[in-house]
Amino acid sequence: MKYLHLIGNFFKNYYDKIILGILLIIFAIVLVCQTKDLQKTQEAVNKSDQDLQAKLPTNEIESVPDELLAIQLEPDPKQLWKKGFGEGSLVHPGKFVHSLDGSPYLLHRTTKRSPFTEKSNLLAESANSDMSDSDDSDSDGIPDFVETQKGLDKKEAGDARLDLDGDGFSNIEEYNRETDLSDSESRPKLITRLRFLKRVRQSINARLKKINTNNQPDDKSNWDIHVSYKSGKKWKSDFLRIGKEIQKSGGYVIKDAQYTEKLNDKITVADSSITIQKGNEEPITLLPKKRAYAHNDFYEFVYIYNKRASKIKIMLNEAIPLKDSNGNEEIYKIVSVGKNQTIAREVGSEEVDYNVKEYSAEEKDRLLQ
Repeated sequence: MKYLHLIGNFFKNYYDKIILGILLIIFAIVLVCQTKDLQKTQEAVNKSDQDLQAKLPTNEIESVPDELLAIQLEPDPKQLWKKGFGEGSLVHPGKFVHSLDGSPYLLHRTTKRSPFTEKSNLLAESANSDMSDSDDSDSDGIPDFVETQKGLDKKEAGDARLDLDGDGFSNIEEYNRETDLSDSESRPKLITRLRFLKRVRQSINARLKKINTNNQPDDKSNWDIHVSYKSGKKWKSDFLRIGKEIQKSGGYVIKDAQYTEKLNDKITVADSSITIQKGNEEPITLLPKKRAYAHNDFYEFVYIYNKRASKIKIMLNEAIPLKDSNGNEEIYKIVSVGKNQTIAREVGSEEVDYNVKEYSAEEKDRLLQ
């Protein structure tokens, strides 16, 4: 009984520890059982994988040659634009490169390795590796990678207005028109520096004063036609007959004359006019003491190039030769002048039309800076 009493006291004093020990033993047994189950499961998976591999063909799969998916190492904005990655498309030409074989594999320029060939993208690891997604740190319109490539400062907006190659066009003009900023032989069309100024009506330097019929109303050949013309700063008068040229008028000849007398409020009034013509141009009617204008107007343009602004005065379809600083010449003609649009056409084997902008003092200052 003594021993039973001692055992009872032991359980009474240490029952919580005994229960904890029993639970630990049970947990260990469960853990061992689960480990054995996992081993059996892994063995079954491995056997299934081996069986599957045994059923697959043993022929090796030929990999795609690396050169077909090579990353373009030299950024070429013009080439990217030609491939359709330009303005208006879904990809930005400054942010993506493509495979050299023309396949439609696009990668962001900051991609470290090609997912197709595992090759390193040297373009991303070069000086452009710190390029942000904006690609234009100074917001001057020229992407960072172009400025770095051409030796410009991608943090200085003012260099967009400079002329790196000295061809008369600013860096931003050349970039926007896809020409080489550093090559003076590669420049935008000279017509991009022509600006429409105004339409100039061509006044005829002759006015009809009156007609004297010399009492021979039916014989126009004997009529004295009194006209005035401007000589220098003064107006002079002359009496001419039909068929005679008016002095200082630019070649206008009197072709016909009209003279009638009518009763107006019981007063006899002479109603007269003459018809003049130059060469094969359309005839023009002159009325007494009134100014007349030629059918062909002049148009004034301003050509802004190489820090100079020069005026050009021409008529429609008249040739305009424009020259650059290297003596290269481009010839254009103005084919139409409308209220909101002026069209110039390059003269050559393939005629191309260009829209000529209107002249403004603000743009003049910008282009002459």
